[in-house]
Amino acid sequence: MSIIGWVRLQIEPVDIQLENDDTLLLSAVQSAIPGAHGIYYVEDEQKKAFRYDASTGRKKLVSDS
Repeated sequence: MSIIGWVRLQIEPVDIQLENDDTLLLSAVQSAIPGAHGIYYVEDEQKKAFRYDASTGRKKLVSDS
């Protein structure tokens, strides 16, 4: 059996709870979307990956200012 092409699947929006310190845990993303290994957003028509702190697995979503 050979691969003849690819299909892009986009899932519906999912609500994922933030932690008390306004961070998003990668494990929470993986719990809602099994197999996820990261998330991205679109800015100026370009995909940009969120960067996680590898030691904590957290992504800060709200600015500290």
